[in-house]
Amino acid sequence: MKKLLIINSATFGRLTDSYMWCKYLKDEFDITFVSFDTLYPKAEMEGVNLKFVSYSGGKFIRELRFVLISLWYCLISKGPILVVYFFGAIWLKRVLFWKKMILDIRTFSVNRCPKRRKKIDKNILATIRLYDDITIISDGLKSKIGFPKSNVMILPLGADSLSSIDTNFDQLKLLYVGILSGRDIGKTIKGLKDFKDRHPENNITYDIVGDGHYDELSELKALSSSLGLDDTITFHGRLPYDELKPFFEKCNIGVSFVPKTDYYEFQPPTKTFEYIISGLYTIATSTHCNKSVITSDNGVLIEDNCNDFTNALEDIWARRDSVNQTKIKESLIYYKWDNIVGNILRPILNRQYMEQ
Repeated sequence: MKKLLIINSATFGRLTDSYMWCKYLKDEFDITFVSFDTLYPKAEMEGVNLKFVSYSGGKFIRELRFVLISLWYCLISKGPILVVYFFGAIWLKRVLFWKKMILDIRTFSVNRCPKRRKKIDKNILATIRLYDDITIISDGLKSKIGFPKSNVMILPLGADSLSSIDTNFDQLKLLYVGILSGRDIGKTIKGLKDFKDRHPENNITYDIVGDGHYDELSELKALSSSLGLDDTITFHGRLPYDELKPFFEKCNIGVSFVPKTDYYEFQPPTKTFEYIISGLYTIATSTHCNKSVITSDNGVLIEDNCNDFTNALEDIWARRDSVNQTKIKESLIYYKWDNIVGNILRPILNRQYMEQ
């Protein structure tokens, strides 16, 4: 069986993309996956050889440790090497300059601090210059590279359906899955409160799955309580991908909410795809990437404020009888993970395998 090495500093199971790559490649490739051993809940997958790197110590020590261990696995690798960008990824190619490697870019920086964002983006661009092949998540992010690079290929986001249950829209059951840092999810909570005040008889629910880098979860819980929404909103904290299915089967409205900023404009939200392919009608802020996939068949676009969120709920509630779950699921069928891996990623890896 062909060998494949994936280097991803995010704990296996935390990022959907690399998890699904493994799911659809493991029958053809013997995969070794190197990631940090963080407190984030780990996933497991039969056929994938997971190598966890200790997260102990200060930032410099643990990042140095991750680079050194990754260098070792790259050195002994006998097959394609796919590196999901992290800040130290530049050293893998600087040290092992003769090794062919693919660099994957899932995002440019979305840090709210302009200086920090500029530093991270500068490192991404410097790293891109060194690698043999580049995969990147969207045309919009590709345009940010800013210099000619003939070996840049689009490897888009995808999704698998996480629900096999047919549902109706007699009750609005909202779901947000994702990080809480920098997403302004409090605006959706306030928008929900306004909707409930207009429709006190409506038995709407909202499940929020995720956590933040700081204390966002506690802050959102406090906000929910202060608005009297303890019986409406349930917070579940972080959960690995393989524990999400019950939420997608319970809920019928997906919340894909990010601030309208230049650094989110070309960053496709993962959950937009997962919600829609799972049959959830989706409320999404009107970024460039969301505009390219949201239609009246699968969702509604809004601005990043409380009033628009409330109005979206009003709109969905008013025409709930006309929402068609089959149309929702079929609207993004091209973006199913088996199509993306089979038609895009697998040929890239096989070509590099032949060039080893």
